[in-house]
Amino acid sequence: MFNLIKKLFNRIPETYNFGVLDDPRSDEEKSRDYSAEEVLTTATTENPFTGIKITGHVLADENQYGVGACVVHSIGTILESVGEPRPSQMLMYRTRSNYPAEGCYPQEIVHRYSKNETLAWEDFPTPFGFTEVEANKLPVREMVLRETPIPYFAIPIGDTQQIARVVNSGTSVTVTIFAIVPEWARSMVNIIDKALALTGATIRHQVTVLEYGAYNDASGNWFTIVDSSWFGGLRIRYVSEDFMSKRMYHPAYFYKKVSKEPKPTKKVPSGVCEFGQRNDHVLALQRWLCMAPEYQTGYYGNVTASKVLAWQLANASLFRNRKVSQTQLKGWAGKFFGTKSLAISNI
Repeated sequence: MFNLIKKLFNRIPETYNFGVLDDPRSDEEKSRDYSAEEVLTTATTENPFTGIKITGHVLADENQYGVGACVVHSIGTILESVGEPRPSQMLMYRTRSNYPAEGCYPQEIVHRYSKNETLAWEDFPTPFGFTEVEANKLPVREMVLRETPIPYFAIPIGDTQQIARVVNSGTSVTVTIFAIVPEWARSMVNIIDKALALTGATIRHQVTVLEYGAYNDASGNWFTIVDSSWFGGLRIRYVSEDFMSKRMYHPAYFYKKVSKEPKPTKKVPSGVCEFGQRNDHVLALQRWLCMAPEYQTGYYGNVTASKVLAWQLANASLFRNRKVSQTQLKGWAGKFFGTKSLAISNI
């Protein structure tokens, strides 16, 4: 009876609001996001929607109530899915840059957490009547970076194939969507307004695609299973692949635990390569740089570029002898492992 009352209480039209803000970062800042390709070794064309249709989940059942805190709820869920302690959503929400205004954007939350406090939503005297005003009675908290960051990786907007591959390998993904109320006020979510643009949406929401939650239904339609933090009165929704691909407006993100770096190898890089390439030369370079096994994918992304830059700067004197300055190296940002780098690596 209690759960029934709880669900009925949360079926309130006023709970629809904007919990997700636009990403204010510059294009240069956005370009530094780690790419999903850096930890996905293959890009298969086979159907990745091979999960199981479920009606519940083992992860914590959190409710955002009447607060625009969907982003921090979803970030907490993807942290929990990789075995990390779920941080206090109340504390995370209080670190947002636009406090005390409503909502936040996922890119400012993914690498943060709160420590030394355990205050939760349920610690408030009237949790079922929770509002944005009550959420802001406590002062803003300073941003706290994780002492040991867990790398997060971006999936391009609309790439449901990569989302399916990630979740069906056992890792949840956080996704930003836009919609209108008639589309989102149901458990099976499909596009109703085919002409809807972001500017006309009445809902901007952060959801979590649950692990093993990309599946085919009996008719061969593709769906993803999302945890919606009880936004609009429902926790679990089944979102069509068509809706997910067309209504994302931020990249999707997931966490990945990374192993310790392996011991150095005697094999030297086999050829020149550069950012954006995927080939055996990149793979040989990654092994030579002693990158964690998860990063040895053969794809040259930001993770590889950061390792290349660190190595180049550590050998700046050798590059200077070849008329390459430290300023030039920093300007290239590790995105080129060219003939001079190859020659120095073989010394």
